[in-house]
Amino acid sequence: MRTRACPATARLDQTTPICGATCAADGDCDSNAHCDASVCVPDLADSNVCDEDSDCVANHCQNGRCCVGGDCCSAASQCPASYTAPTCVSPWRL
Repeated sequence: MRTRACPATARLDQTTPICGATCAADGDCDSNAHCDASVCVPDLADSNVCDEDSDCVANHCQNGRCCVGGDCCSAASQCPASYTAPTCVSPWRL
């Protein structure tokens, strides 16, 4: 966690460390937040709508959704056609 001096305009509702209410880049925000429209906002969990990697906790935004990696899809119809449900070629035997 970084330590930095905060201006007199710092927001009172932020958790420690309390820092400025505005930002110019993601680096101006705490490590679990990103800069969006000059405001630090919390990073988004998987399946939330995003527009760039830094919006997401997993730091991966694909197809407008956060996910751990690969192609993020909110519905099966949004995934590439090559993604199909797995099928068994032969029955499992013990």
